[in-house]
Amino acid sequence: GAANAPKPGKSGPGAGRTQAKGKTKARTKAGDGRTPPKKAPAPPARKAAGNTGREQSRPSAGRRRARTISYGEALRRRRRNKILAGAVITVVLAVGLFASFRVIFQVNTISVTGETPYTAEQVVKILPFAEGDSMFSVRDEKISQTLTSQLPYIESVNVLRRLPDSVEIQLTAAQEKYYINSISGWVVLSESFKILRVTMEQPQGLVLISGAEADNPVQGEQVVLTDADKQEALESLLASLRSTEFPDVSGINVESVYEMSVQYGSVRVLVGTVNELDAKLDWAKYLLTDMQVQGEQSGTLDVSTRNSEGRLT
Repeated sequence: GAANAPKPGKSGPGAGRTQAKGKTKARTKAGDGRTPPKKAPAPPARKAAGNTGREQSRPSAGRRRARTISYGEALRRRRRNKILAGAVITVVLAVGLFASFRVIFQVNTISVTGETPYTAEQVVKILPFAEGDSMFSVRDEKISQTLTSQLPYIESVNVLRRLPDSVEIQLTAAQEKYYINSISGWVVLSESFKILRVTMEQPQGLVLISGAEADNPVQGEQVVLTDADKQEALESLLASLRSTEFPDVSGINVESVYEMSVQYGSVRVLVGTVNELDAKLDWAKYLLTDMQVQGEQSGTLDVSTRNSEGRLT
């Protein structure tokens, strides 16, 4: 009967499996005293097939062999080192020498020599250096330019340095030689064409340059004519007058660059163009001096062309 009836939930094949699973879990929790097996180690990483031989052939950094230097290369290195050392020594010596010049050779005495319309105090006042400065701090060209431009009647400047501390300024005075007209008045020039002064009164006893005008004359600067062609021709004529040692003339006419002339006493010497100026003036000089043309004679001596025999006429 009732005593032998199965309990609810415990009958059937499923009940047996449930009991078996329960026993397995029990054995797992309780354990049987044995250690679980270890995991097998991972296999070593395989090297790339293409790099195996190359990497094995490379020596390590600590065992790298030093490169052998040939005798010729060592010789070239020593030569370069010597040149570099010499250049460094030269620069150091140059800097030291320059510094010593500025410290040791200081100007203590400035003297001015030469006959000019200016006093020594006027000259020293405008010099681009002063006592206490280095003797070599200013170039001679700068000193000359400063004096000749600011003091017009100084023609040239020579600077003498006398070690250890003296500087002498030698001056040559500018002489009035020519005069030319301009919109500002008569412009008086030195032999080097330097503008000495501008005056409204016509100068006396100087060589008149006619047929041209000075453009915007500035005292102390070189004269510039309004016509560049006339200026070039005039400079060539003046140079030939000096080179041939032509006697002093009283006038020069450049009204036309094709019929230039000079005035010698009462004789007008026509030289024409700038071609063969030296030969023309030499021939005129011979006729006027060696042939003893008298001063009271007047007229025109034309030496601008040649005759059929090739002689100047």
